[in-house]
Amino acid sequence: MKHEVIDGHERWRHCRGLLKDAEEGKIVAVTSSFTVTEVTGGRRGRPTSEVADQIRGFFENDFVLSVDIDRTIASKAQEHVWDFGLKAPDAIHLASAVAAECDVFYTYDDDLLDIKAKVHSIRIEQPIWHGASQLEMDVASDD
Repeated sequence: MKHEVIDGHERWRHCRGLLKDAEEGKIVAVTSSFTVTEVTGGRRGRPTSEVADQIRGFFENDFVLSVDIDRTIASKAQEHVWDFGLKAPDAIHLASAVAAECDVFYTYDDDLLDIKAKVHSIRIEQPIWHGASQLEMDVASDD
């Protein structure tokens, strides 16, 4: 997981915390099967076998529910493209989340965040993990 810090927000901490909650069974992590294609390690060629195994292994975790794209989801995604001007991949992810009856759709994508008031069947928001934060080692040693 990249340790992205954008506008002072450590996105990776929130994502990692939410995934930890999913691993512990506190929440269910849902993703479209399309994500397998999106998370390839980059378009610069094949990743190392170690990275490829890591990527594949992530989607085999019991705490990650994959929603297969069928005709119904594809048709709903098409409507999202037409109605909201979304890019096809974003529309597929949103349609998959709605089909899985998710309560919330986490994203940092501005196009998706901009339509959150228009989609009433699911909350669309940035991932925020409210769990306990870990103290940095140098802070913890000051006790």
